[in-house]
Amino acid sequence: MAVELETNNKFEEAFKAYETALKLCPDYDEVYFHYGVAQFYANRIPDAKKFFEKTLVLNPKHQPALLNLGAISIGLNQLDISIDCFTKLINMGVRDYAVLRQLGEAYLRNQKFQDAINPLRDAIVLAPNVNEYAMTSAMLHLAYRCTGNLGYALAYFEEFVLMKEKMGQDEIDFYIDLADGFLEANIHEKATDYLHKAMAIDKDNEKIQNLSLKINNFIKFLENSGVKKIVNNARMKYEECRINLLRKRGDEDIVYMISSLETGGESIPQRIKKDKS
Repeated sequence: MAVELETNNKFEEAFKAYETALKLCPDYDEVYFHYGVAQFYANRIPDAKKFFEKTLVLNPKHQPALLNLGAISIGLNQLDISIDCFTKLINMGVRDYAVLRQLGEAYLRNQKFQDAINPLRDAIVLAPNVNEYAMTSAMLHLAYRCTGNLGYALAYFEEFVLMKEKMGQDEIDFYIDLADGFLEANIHEKATDYLHKAMAIDKDNEKIQNLSLKINNFIKFLENSGVKKIVNNARMKYEECRINLLRKRGDEDIVYMISSLETGGESIPQRIKKDKS
């Protein structure tokens, strides 16, 4: 009855029904859990948290209570509680996108960037849709960026931008930031590619003009200094990160680098189908 009242948004009546149920069954974990759900939908978040905590006192392995308490605790910025809940779920054998992604998010918010990487990498292969995949890619970009791994940071940021393109959400700032990142990594070809995408949206943008000048100055420096080997090494390192990303995702397209030794020229990234045999 209480659940039916809750479903119909009759929260005060539902609360009375749950209070009656608690008098009859004061040690029944499911009553506390559903009471917490009702409090959550009524936007009474601190009260919902208390009922989920009570559920776990009665049944420490109550997985829905752990999931809900973990999610609520992120919103309340009680990140240690959130991390504890999601870690317990994973230790119970739960391999769910929401659990893994929210654990990674809690670590990021807690500035534990290295700890965020593994759950987010496990989460991204379970992403249920393009939007969730893009969001997880953005989180991985931040985690790798903050741990000093520019190669993987750029690989995941590029994934994020490509997914946004698929959703028709190509924004100029994404292209500018990605071009700037590739330039920082000494990969001027990729920087130029994304600069052109940004220019197609607004060629008179001041950020684009400044970035274009930086890229042109970098290219002139390469031509005059003879350090192309450094640039090739940077590109190869990035492509290695892309290969590992695609393998982790289980993509049937794998990026293979044809080295300068094989081509007699610069390294060339190519996409080819994996051998099905």
